[in-house]
Amino acid sequence: MTALLPLVLISGSAAPAWLTAAIGAGAVIAASLITLLGVVVTQHRADSREQRHRTDDRTWRHEDWARDRKHEAHAAYISEAGRLDRLAAAHSRGDYGDLADDWDWQLIHLHVEVSLFGSTDAATAAQDLHAAIRTVAEEGSVGSLTRSTAAMTQYRHAVQDDLGLPHTMLPDWSASVAKTQAR
Repeated sequence: MTALLPLVLISGSAAPAWLTAAIGAGAVIAASLITLLGVVVTQHRADSREQRHRTDDRTWRHEDWARDRKHEAHAAYISEAGRLDRLAAAHSRGDYGDLADDWDWQLIHLHVEVSLFGSTDAATAAQDLHAAIRTVAEEGSVGSLTRSTAAMTQYRHAVQDDLGLPHTMLPDWSASVAKTQAR
């Protein structure tokens, strides 16, 4: 606009009035268009920033939800596997009567959640643990009990790796187990 001002002043002295008015109107229109363009560009940048922020927030919330679900799945699986391991050991000693056909259905159900939310290594270790527990119930030998204990340790290590924990530390799962058992 300041570049057009000398032209307006010069044209005002020797040119007809309509030319001066046309140049002034052109300057006002150009300034308005530049201002409008600036507003549009600024708004577009602000919208893009807001969209990135929303996407980052949604991603963070999803990752946080998935982390919680993974934690709950592992906690529930370890709890149920421990319970069934004790049941299978009692059954093999004759302290518990016959096992129902679906005595381990809850562990199968929980394995699906471990497979969905946990790592492949954790899901494989969970499957091995389940097989070891079934072997304890079927055989009841000292070897099967030893394999079951080793499978539980292997699963715990896979869980620690999956959750990014050192092998010397397991999380406090009491709250997760209570939530899972309430379902």
